[in-house]
Amino acid sequence: MAERQPERGVNCNFTSLLKSIEMLLKNFCRSLTTLLLALQVQAETSLLELASLFSEYMVLQREIPVPAWGWGEPGAPSKSP
Repeated sequence: MAERQPERGVNCNFTSLLKSIEMLLKNFCRSLTTLLLALQVQAETSLLELASLFSEYMVLQREIPVPAWGWGEPGAPSKSP
């Protein structure tokens, strides 16, 4: 009886399928990383920007409310440092 040889086409198709899955996973990971980085940048850039009048080492009266103005996303939270 002759031994049956495995078909090369099946092995080749399985290998190409694995390579395709690997490529899809790599592309998915890259896309996910890009999306997460974009969201992080968006979160950091949505902070309030005060008018140029307000700067470092500015002297203010303690315990007195100070009106401040600037630019930012509507409804963005603000807090003093």
